[in-house]
Amino acid sequence: MVLPTSRSVSDSYASSLSPSSPIAYSSFHSPRSRSPSPSRLRGPDLSKYSHPNSSSRRRSSSSRTAIIRYFKPYFTPRIVGTLSLWMAALWIIHNFFLPLPLSRLTSPASIKPTSADHHLSELFPQPPLRAGDDLLDSVDPRWRPFAPLSPPDPPFPRLRPTRFLPSRCLEQWFADGETLCGKGEMGDEETLDATWLWVNGSDHRWQDSMVHWRKVEGVYSPEHHFREQNELVHSMRSVLDALPGHLETFHLILADYPFEVEKDLELLPGSILEELERSITSQGSQRHTHRSIDRRESNDTARSLTSLPASLSAHLSATWRVVQTPTWLDFSRRDKTSPSHPYHPYSSNQYREGRSKLLRAEANYPTLRYAAHSEIFHLPSMDRDGLTEELGEREWKEQEWRKKALPSFNSMAIESRADVTLSLNDDFFLLRPHAVSDFHSPLYGSVIRFDHGYYQQVRPMLDKNRFNDAGEVGGLYHANYLLSQRFPRRLRPYFAHVPKVERWREALLWTYIVANLGTLGDSPDTWNHLARTELKDMFGLNDDDDDVIKIEVHRGERWTLEPGRMARTFEQAGWEPPKATDFLFSSTNEYRCVLDLDRCFGSFWSREEDVPAADMMKRLTFQYPECGDCLIMALVTASGPLGLSAFFPPKGTAFENSPLAQGHSYPKYLPPPHLPLTPTWHEADFSLDGVMSTTALPGESVNLREYTMKLLSRYQYLSAKSESHFHMLKSAEHAHRVFKMIQDNSRVSILGLNDDIEEDYDEVKDIMLDWFELRWPKKAVWERGWDPVKDRLEE
Repeated sequence: MVLPTSRSVSDSYASSLSPSSPIAYSSFHSPRSRSPSPSRLRGPDLSKYSHPNSSSRRRSSSSRTAIIRYFKPYFTPRIVGTLSLWMAALWIIHNFFLPLPLSRLTSPASIKPTSADHHLSELFPQPPLRAGDDLLDSVDPRWRPFAPLSPPDPPFPRLRPTRFLPSRCLEQWFADGETLCGKGEMGDEETLDATWLWVNGSDHRWQDSMVHWRKVEGVYSPEHHFREQNELVHSMRSVLDALPGHLETFHLILADYPFEVEKDLELLPGSILEELERSITSQGSQRHTHRSIDRRESNDTARSLTSLPASLSAHLSATWRVVQTPTWLDFSRRDKTSPSHPYHPYSSNQYREGRSKLLRAEANYPTLRYAAHSEIFHLPSMDRDGLTEELGEREWKEQEWRKKALPSFNSMAIESRADVTLSLNDDFFLLRPHAVSDFHSPLYGSVIRFDHGYYQQVRPMLDKNRFNDAGEVGGLYHANYLLSQRFPRRLRPYFAHVPKVERWREALLWTYIVANLGTLGDSPDTWNHLARTELKDMFGLNDDDDDVIKIEVHRGERWTLEPGRMARTFEQAGWEPPKATDFLFSSTNEYRCVLDLDRCFGSFWSREEDVPAADMMKRLTFQYPECGDCLIMALVTASGPLGLSAFFPPKGTAFENSPLAQGHSYPKYLPPPHLPLTPTWHEADFSLDGVMSTTALPGESVNLREYTMKLLSRYQYLSAKSESHFHMLKSAEHAHRVFKMIQDNSRVSILGLNDDIEEDYDEVKDIMLDWFELRWPKKAVWERGWDPVKDRLEE
């Protein structure tokens, strides 16, 4: 073996200043090549005895030692100390001041899933496109053939989370009643969807169907309830005028019928027929003729078909339907994603006016979508708290139910299809500028307008004499009867959204009874001596006060609705404050009462027995509702002038959910925090185990303080009043008086007009239309006859 030259030996020595020299010597070295490293201790060359791969291992070792030798000069105490100080500073900033946008260093497998990962988005997804070109205008403006969207995938219905405030802001808002969070943390202001219900009462098919079901059900409804006075188009204009830039989507709910080939074939554009025929043929269908069907000619498409494939005829009859449509609606200009829409960024309208971009009002213009009764009504595909059904049971139930339930002539049934939307009949109008916060906000919840004087209070009873009322009174009695099965039995004011109020009350009591006092001590879900001590402290009772049997609770001072506070809060968040609403009561405020300790708390108080928190929840909330109301009053007072701090469990209170059962997987979908959705309160399980089994992941550690705040976010509300008028037009003279009164009162914000015309029908109709056009002259972009100059939007 050749020895290295003196130059190589010198170079080797010069580079061998560490115990891990990169040079692998193959022989003894002369004394002058002696290295101060352990490499000089190596014996004779034993490479001939080594494994064939030993050379590759030596090369790998040499690479490592070269890298280490290169970086070692930089690892001096000064440099290492400086780097350590920088890393410590970054860690402190990231954890205590401003989280840095750093990705997690742990592997995906080691990240434990959370409930938030399994929630649906707060925003409703855009519906899929229907079969055919649904952006074409209708052939006949009175009817429109369409392919209904498929039923929603199970589970249905799916609860979506409401818009929650960020955790820091949520804690401040609910505990302290105010927040320091600004626009950057609160996010953009919400937009509203608006929903209208419309029916063409003069349509012969609709009339035939209603006459049939009137006889079957024995229901009477006067004809003038279904007369069309062109109110819908002006109702939509009024909302566009009152909420510019704050509207996302207009939804139009319409009645529909089965597609009858012989009657409805001519309603289909020729291009759609050709597309459907190609689609069916490509799936292997054989071409057979149904029978000779003459079709009228069209200027733009060849529609002189004399035969129709049997497969296409069967497909249309089985899957397509026909929906009623307002004659003024141009379907080609309802969706901004269509290039034919005037407010599409690249529409011909923009080039025609010589503009390079849309005006802000045009870019924020809402989209109009339509849906039929057959698309929005479906039976739940599973128990609402997560229990699945047998295979095929859903389909059978759905078919049987739809035969009995559709078509629907009940507007109140349609109103319950979405969480937050501005729902209007076609005869309701907004007369003043409004803000989104006049209807809803993440801070204060929904704005509810009770009418305590209208029909006084609604009783919780089933009155057979009112089942077939032409108006809403019979439905109100029936609704309150059903509400009293699930919530406390009581009189309720005239309003359609009372369930939201009851859910707030229930969630507030559950927060204190189960999530707070029920987690004290070592026995979970139990009221024990620690809970008794907490109650005594709140009521100011000592051990010597055993003779006290009643507590008089006085309402403390509350600042929630003091003048200017709400406006400042919205301004801080960068959102517009209410413009047309006077607020009377916040769900974070309550009343005054007397609390009977023995009656309300039972043996827990009189005999000092431990009781399950879920049982105490039912006792205070439903069995003795006046006790729950008074407890809320006491806790609101204990919370001080702002916030609800007395209700919530202490910070750090957590509940460990049951672990994932062997052989099971995490659910794909998890509903947001909510309490049991059962028909009656008796069957509801309000225990922590029961509630978390459907709203938290198996094995998850749930932060109960944050959980209860998100639960309350879903149901908070404001009671308010707006200057609103409701008129039933009866004659020409009456109509003149009504419209003059409205014009003279600039404070009127909401108007309802009922067609109860008894005389001068044509004259009253003309008076209405003239006033509509005077009030809202500009056409919406989806109206026929819309003019880009005359109806131009203003910034």
